[in-house]
Amino acid sequence: MLKSFSSRKIWLYLCILIPFLVGCIPGGGSGSGGSGSSGPASQNILLLSDIHFNPFAECTADVTPCPSLEALIENNIDQWPGLLSSEAINNYKEETNNAFLTRGFDNLAPIVASKHVNIVLISGDLLTHDFDTNYNKFAPSQYQNNFTDFCAKTLLYVVQELQKRLPADTKIYVTLGNNDSDIGNYKVQSKAFLNALAIVLAKYVDSNNKANFITSFGSGGYFSVPLSDKLTLIGLNTNSFSTATTDGSASNEQLAWFEGELIKAQNSNKKVILFQHIPYGINLYFAAASGQAVSTLNDNLQAGYLDLLNRYSSVISSVYAGHFHSEFLSLVDGKIPLIGTIAFNSFFGNNPGFKVVNISSEGKFNGYITYFFSQVNGAPMVWTPLYDYASTYGTPAMITLTLKNFPYDFTDPRVIEYRNYFSGGDGAVNGFITEDAKWKSYYCGIKYTDLQGYTECIQGIR
Repeated sequence: MLKSFSSRKIWLYLCILIPFLVGCIPGGGSGSGGSGSSGPASQNILLLSDIHFNPFAECTADVTPCPSLEALIENNIDQWPGLLSSEAINNYKEETNNAFLTRGFDNLAPIVASKHVNIVLISGDLLTHDFDTNYNKFAPSQYQNNFTDFCAKTLLYVVQELQKRLPADTKIYVTLGNNDSDIGNYKVQSKAFLNALAIVLAKYVDSNNKANFITSFGSGGYFSVPLSDKLTLIGLNTNSFSTATTDGSASNEQLAWFEGELIKAQNSNKKVILFQHIPYGINLYFAAASGQAVSTLNDNLQAGYLDLLNRYSSVISSVYAGHFHSEFLSLVDGKIPLIGTIAFNSFFGNNPGFKVVNISSEGKFNGYITYFFSQVNGAPMVWTPLYDYASTYGTPAMITLTLKNFPYDFTDPRVIEYRNYFSGGDGAVNGFITEDAKWKSYYCGIKYTDLQGYTECIQGIR
């Protein structure tokens, strides 16, 4: 009787009879990921952004200098867990305190294990908003010159606390956000700050690439590392492209380095994944609130960056970013998908969360699952799936076509879900796209990254 079955039918028949076998269905083994996974040739990556850890959470305006801050300044980060509170987590529209940070990392560790994640991408803003203001306010006078050192220590504490909860061989790669600077918000960081980070973060880089990592990160906060013999990861420092940039030398140096890395990948027949903090394109929140379209980055510098993405679009598989504290998707010149992730922090009133992204060995996008936590009514801190890409938007391999043809219709299920998931689902207390009138500002941002195309899209919607 079995002779009349195809080999796949026999396989599935055995799976039904022996349910305790693991990975019976082809493509469903441990290498598979969130959604739309592609089997052993694929891998899962944890994508975190906008953690905004606040080491000043236990300081109060009526007690200065702050005793807890003084203790942190004077001690190595290995001692920080015993100096910081781990009792009550922060609420919506508050910065991430130590309790939220450590419990959040505790509760994502089982997800990392179950999804066999061995690469973590943190796309910037590990530090709290107004870091410099709070330090100047609460630090003892004798430590006012220790600011750069404390910035670096705080960022590395976040990375260390995450690493402690993950397998020892997990690679953690970090790009810097606008708040991750010892010079000021959106400002290019000092060499002292970058070098302090580079020396420690280099431990996640293989020995053949460690020296290059320290040189590039220590010089400008950017880097390139191989993820496989077919795939390169490039992390960019978008502070040098930001609207606060007054000296274009740092951005020009990074763009020249970036093109050099793209040429290397092209000549080696490798693909590239980019990750950065500030996404290219339009500041959607500002556009929705004010009705005015402005770029997220400096217009001239963004133009040079987008030109590289356009010229090397056959090399670049996808771009991952944060900054908006929300879920978002976009295209550059209709070719390269940009995938944004919800913030780990709930400062903007969003539900906090993160993504597990599945990619092929060549960086092909295979889908993701976004996890979230609703803080409504003091709910226990447990990360649960919010949605997965494939079930919501369709086949991951078709993401470019999906975004090109994304509907505007308020009643379309994809639009309803995009708007709901943008702030992390039910319970979020912000109103990013709750108003119908704001939807066009976000809708046009999915399809257009340039001001002209975006403006024409807005004007074409009545």
